[in-house]
Amino acid sequence: MTVKLLAIYHTPEDPAKFDAYYDQFHLPLAREIPGLQSIELNRVAKTMMGQKDIYLIAELLFADQAAFEKAAASAQFAATGADLANFAADRVTLLLAKA
Repeated sequence: MTVKLLAIYHTPEDPAKFDAYYDQFHLPLAREIPGLQSIELNRVAKTMMGQKDIYLIAELLFADQAAFEKAAASAQFAATGADLANFAADRVTLLLAKA
């Protein structure tokens, strides 16, 4: 069973600044996480129902629970998590899902 780490980013005060930081700094950090199979970015075009301030949903895919746990114990995972404070500290929700 695959495991996904979902990062749901709420609308930033300055979307252009958020996008630049995310693309230039945060995403390259995340791509270094060991065992990460893929990252899918979903930029929200319109909220059909529910919370209106969702801006971006990032899906980080791992092969299984063991791969995720190994990744979560890595320095790269810690660095990526710590980087959230630089641009999205109070504007991100993290979820773990199994597919």
